[in-house]
Order: sequence, then C-alpha cells, then structure tokens
Amino acid sequence: MTAAGEIVQRNGVTYVVRDGAPEEIPVLDLSGYLSGMPGAREVLVDALRRAQENIGFYYIVGHGIPQRVFDDTFVALKRFFARPKAAKLALKIDDSMIGHVPPKSILYETSTVNRNTKKDLNETLLINREQPAADTVFRAGRRFTAPNKWPADLPGFRRRWSPTSGRWSRSAASCCRSMLWRSTSRPIISRRTSTTIRTSSAATRTIRRSRSKTT
Repeated sequence: MTAAGEIVQRNGVTYVVRDGAPEEIPVLDLSGYLSGMPGAREVLVDALRRAQENIGFYYIVGHGIPQRVFDDTFVALKRFFARPKAAKLALKIDDSMIGHVPPKSILYETSTVNRNTKKDLNETLLINREQPAADTVFRAGRRFTAPNKWPADLPGFRRRWSPTSGRWSRSAASCCRSMLWRSTSRPIISRRTSTTIRTSSAATRTIRRSRSKTT
C-alpha cells in the first residue's frame, strides 16, 4: 500500500498519492515537450488524456516558472483575502466571470454522484491574463476576456500578479496545443480549435478555503 505523499510510477505515468487513498493525482512533466525532445509530445498527450478522462486533476511540473513567482503570488493573494468583506465585494464577479466569488455564493447542482445541498465555503478570485486594449478577442467582449478587477487599495498587487498570470497562461496553452496532435489512439480535441487556442484568454482561479465547520 502506498503512503500519502509518495510518488509512484505506473505505465510510464508519474503519480502523487494523496492521503493514502487509492486515488492518485497524476504529475505531468512539460519539460521534454517544451524543449522539443523527440517523442515527448506523444507521451504528454497520452498522460494528459488519461488524467482528464480518469482522474480530472493533475499536477504540472517542468513548466519553467521560477518558485519565486509562486511565492510572490501567494503573498499578494494572502493580502487580498485578508481584506474586509466589503472591499472584496466591490470586485464581485459578474457575467464576464472575472472577479471575486464570495463564500457560500455557489451551489453546484450538476454532479451525477452526489446531490449537493450546501453552498461552497471557499472564496475565489478569478483573474484573466492581461490583454492589450487593441486585442480583437478582448474587444469582442467574450466571456472571460473582460478587463481584470484590481484592488486599488493594495499597492503592487497588479504588478506582482501580471507576470504570473502570463506565465501560467503560456503553460496552459502548451498543454492545449499538445492536445491537437494525434497520440497512440485519437486526438483529444479537434484541430479546428487551434485558432481558438491561439487567440483565447486564460483565467486563473485562485481559491481560499474556509476553515468554518459544515453543518
């Protein structure tokens, strides 16, 4: 039996075991694919397919983003979530799907394995990749492409966040591009989506989980 936090390899895929449970979260390494290593794209596509079809979650490593970028981002987010409720609600999410999602404001009713009756206790901050004002997708007013909502009373928040969002978006785009190529069985997504991937925006969902007890 594997222990919680143990890293194991099965069928060429790396996994991290969580809490000693039989479910394991795959670890996808982008380094070979990003460096152009022969065969790395096919390996990534197959691993990505299995992760999305069978687990639904995965870790990404080998993305080339320095740890200091993550550290700076978490410092900024900690400051944001520590603000008064009213200050955060001023940036509340709207139809653009950008902004702050307060605790207990969402109830997911689409699950096929559980009938949810309680709203989420976590709160979320959705931030879009920064877009040039002249960008055609940005100007079209599509969902997820509205201007970001920045807290005016947190100096440096936008400066800390913008580089992070851009780097994460590029890593996400790399994964999406890899899906366009045929693996050992079939493409994950159609090639006709390639234009969408090149021009679309990527929103980052950061979550702060409440420590409140459920009833």
